[in-house]
Amino acid sequence: MSQPQNRRRRRPARPAGAPAPQDFHEARKSPAQREAEGAETVSFVWRGVELTVIADPQKWHPVTVWAPLSQNNVIGGTVALLGSVQLARLAANVEDFEAAHYYEIFNEISRVTGFGRAGN
Repeated sequence: MSQPQNRRRRRPARPAGAPAPQDFHEARKSPAQREAEGAETVSFVWRGVELTVIADPQKWHPVTVWAPLSQNNVIGGTVALLGSVQLARLAANVEDFEAAHYYEIFNEISRVTGFGRAGN
């Protein structure tokens, strides 16, 4: 008996400059796991810029962060969380950085810290 032919099509070679597949991404930790491990900060990437904030929302400064957030001033709260160095990095690396982006950033901060949704 003859052996059956392999009828699967071969994939073309990866184009030059294409990123190599990465099978083993580091698992993202839940807010509860970070709290149990005592992690002080959490990092995330937004539009190619790595940002770091305080991991526990209960440790956010009451005057500079919580006061603006309590008055629905998401921009003021986000500015206080990020600080001037990270804001300068954002302005330098993100084209067309505008006020609406602060809401996107704060929603990402809320997601990674376990704070919940920031609302409208």
